[in-house]
Amino acid sequence: MGENRDNDAEMMLRVKSGDMEAFELLVDKYKQPVMNLIYRTLPDRTEAEDLTQTVFVQVYKSAQRYEESAKFTTWLYAIARNRCRDAERTRATRRREVPEDATTEPPSELNEALATLDTRDARHVVKTLMDEVLDETEKQVMTLHYGHEM
Repeated sequence: MGENRDNDAEMMLRVKSGDMEAFELLVDKYKQPVMNLIYRTLPDRTEAEDLTQTVFVQVYKSAQRYEESAKFTTWLYAIARNRCRDAERTRATRRREVPEDATTEPPSELNEALATLDTRDARHVVKTLMDEVLDETEKQVMTLHYGHEM
């Protein structure tokens, strides 16, 4: 890249050699854009702020592995997207956890109500529940396993 090297890559190379001031400049420059990217994926401001910090911790920890093969921002946003995916997986796991005090037997009124649904209504209920509870990958797995008539 030589003389055409972008300023961000220069800064990251300085970070790689231990320059904390360069790291602080990169954080100041990209903190808000990274948080905006994360917030669009996970619309919870507190979680977006926490994840933004996690991204920059990862940038710092990964500085020694940084290569100029791509633009700095490409590398930075890839880290941010990966942390978002991790957070989404964690959210999906939390949604599936059942509280200890939850009953395993549904109320009998619910059983009676479900028994009266016709097949079309049951499919609609299942699809609605899948949309509320499962992420895209899980929905695809369920659809492939049980068929497209869901």
